[in-house]
Amino acid sequence: MEATRRLHHRVLLTGDFLHPDFAGVRDFLASRDEITVNEASLPDVPPGIRDVIALCQARPGQFSQAQVEILHANSPLGHLLAILGSWCEGELRSGRPWHGVERVYWYDAVGRLRWLLSADSPPACRTHAPAERIERSVAGWPNAIGGTTAVIVAPRRDDYEPLADICRALQIAPRWQRTAPPEGPEPDLLVLSADDLQAGRSMEAFAGFRRAWPGARRIALLNFPRQEEIALLLEGGFHHVLGKPLLLTDLLGCLAGLWATVPLRQVAAS
Repeated sequence: MEATRRLHHRVLLTGDFLHPDFAGVRDFLASRDEITVNEASLPDVPPGIRDVIALCQARPGQFSQAQVEILHANSPLGHLLAILGSWCEGELRSGRPWHGVERVYWYDAVGRLRWLLSADSPPACRTHAPAERIERSVAGWPNAIGGTTAVIVAPRRDDYEPLADICRALQIAPRWQRTAPPEGPEPDLLVLSADDLQAGRSMEAFAGFRRAWPGARRIALLNFPRQEEIALLLEGGFHHVLGKPLLLTDLLGCLAGLWATVPLRQVAAS
């Protein structure tokens, strides 16, 4: 007798989700068999039970606060995630950002969604208390991550210390390296933090770390990365690129994905 597969999560994809900035979001949701995805254009979103409502906005002002409240009303227990395109990067300073939503830029959206949808239970919604949100996040954390090592390459101690604190909380032993070339034994995790690719100079340094430590899981952090920068880094052997300013949720989601998909000490150089 054929077994029936349980679909764990229900996601509504709405807004300007066909914009090129959100192609990665569409591809990710389509690739996950355990996710049921419905697409609807604003304002024609019917009421329904959803775990996550992903509202895509490519430019500031595309959708109003009133439309956001309709989404809340139609799915009051759903986790409303605003996924913002590159034109929205200055919205917090000069625009009118929505209230009552969690925000993420397009380059971190897949990691955020992976984290929200990683546990067997639905993600926390805005009615949950902070303690319940933390409990749900920790429940999905991989046990194998503890006891590993990380090298954090950052030009300033102010950049290194927050990342080191996160590593220590996860029982990952961090060490700081300010610049190239690589020093010491190969770590389990390599985190390279830079302002941008600096006309190729950072890319050359990044490639040197990859050649020296081919077995490390590799994450690059850039200030508001562009699509071409992300493409260069992924083609250069990095597993993930995250944007700065960095949210803990996005780094946790990235690390959980790496530990689930990249075998320890068995990363093939490409």
